Amino acid sequence: AGVTSVIDVPDVPAGIDIRFVQASVNISHTFRGDLIVQVIAPNGQTATLTNHQGGSADDYVVTNLDISSALTAFAPAAGQWKLFVRDLAALDVGKINSFSLRITSSF
Repeated sequence: AGVTSVIDVPDVPAGIDIRFVQASVNISHTFRGDLIVQVIAPNGQTATLTNHQGGSADDYVVTNLDISSALTAFAPAAGQWKLFVRDLAALDVGKINSFSLRITSSF
């Protein structure tokens, strides 16, 4: 189980590809060490942003985190990009406040 936030990237006439991708995420949560946070590209490739890291600290916030190395360069960028968040402990509740991507293309 988990929660997903989706960003739809349109296929512009010339198409766009993946050259460089940065993710920005802001999640309110009282125990971020419970969280697994991943970005899933339209082709199914997954970039794990955090996996049980941060211990008992509150909230998970990253800005312009480079996730390019987890993705195939020059793959099509069009389609649904998903932020997938799982909380593996039942005690805490969280909220996705924001999710954005910066995709640089070779075009």
